[in-house]
Amino acid sequence: MADLVITPTDVRILGRTQARVVQFGEAVTPGQLTYTLSSDGKQYLTDCDDALKIAMTGIVLSYCAADDYGYVFDSRGSTIDLGVTLTEGVTYVVSDTAGKIMPQTDLTTGQYLSILGYGSGGVLSYQPNNTQLAVA
Repeated sequence: MADLVITPTDVRILGRTQARVVQFGEAVTPGQLTYTLSSDGKQYLTDCDDALKIAMTGIVLSYCAADDYGYVFDSRGSTIDLGVTLTEGVTYVVSDTAGKIMPQTDLTTGQYLSILGYGSGGVLSYQPNNTQLAVA
């Protein structure tokens, strides 16, 4: 898979978007994707190979260790600069590498489609859609 190579120090939200405070269940860095584990309410890294880990709830904005509190970006319709130039109109999704992002075209049979958003002007237009659909 061709995961985006994100430099955590380059991740920044654009505009007047607010971030949400969450507790992480494992160590995370800015630019990673998380989901909420219902049993403890903490954020963990996503994975498109596991139906239980695809319901993406945000993009990490903080360096945090397990059990630390930090910030996630989850403002639908807003934009975020991931520090990499995204291709206009390309759909970006949850990767099969924990917490990573990849183009939708890299999904393979049996992986779940969980859309993060679309490349727009070199940045990400955040339009999440956790489809729960597996690629056939």
